[in-house]
Amino acid sequence: MAMKMVRLGVSYYGSYLPWHLETDLKDIYDSGCDDVLVTLQENDFKVFRGKVELTAKMAHKIGLKAVANLWGYACMLGGGNVSRILTDNLGTWQVNREGKKAGMGCMNNPIIVSTLLDIVEDAASYEFDGFFIDEPTTAECFCQHCQEKFRSNYGGSLFRAEPRQLKEFESRSLIEFLEGVCDKVKDIDPKLETSTCIMPKDESLWEDAAKITNLDYFGTDPYWLLMAKPPQVRPRIHKNRE
Repeated sequence: MAMKMVRLGVSYYGSYLPWHLETDLKDIYDSGCDDVLVTLQENDFKVFRGKVELTAKMAHKIGLKAVANLWGYACMLGGGNVSRILTDNLGTWQVNREGKKAGMGCMNNPIIVSTLLDIVEDAASYEFDGFFIDEPTTAECFCQHCQEKFRSNYGGSLFRAEPRQLKEFESRSLIEFLEGVCDKVKDIDPKLETSTCIMPKDESLWEDAAKITNLDYFGTDPYWLLMAKPPQVRPRIHKNRE
């Protein structure tokens, strides 16, 4: 039998109720889909765990591949804007140049990183086929951890960084964050797939993101369609695989 070259998938906000999950996933499969991208929020790991524990197993029985979307994590990945980790840990928030906290987590904060890696390990134990890191984006943050990281990497004060150096630091922080998540997934099981989508506004990061060894799939969002603009993508980026 010839291998199917094109796969159809759909994102699924999902339910934590078993009967609802089964009905929805069956409808997704019957409509011709091969894959389902399951949005998993922090609340699903803390409270409504049915979606975490049941979705991938049910999807496999029906014939679907199930990928976990770490949706809206710490309000810094694409998706929802509700985060328990932010409300429980005020020190994880981004901080602007004037010292005011912003309602998003900082990817240089060790609590933000370690909690996300714990979530990945949790979800991986329930048969998901891979993980999607949704729209990580650069941020101008001056929290304690960003200041310390900048000083360690560049010397001097983050507050006195030149614009070019500041942009480079923000880009490097994102790439290292993404790389760390992908490495964790592959440490759990090399067969688990990793994927991300980086928005057109962060196009300068595309090449570096695509070079991440443990990142399997790279993509972007066609937001230009909403503004009736021509496509803003360059020739396909190839990843070398041995």
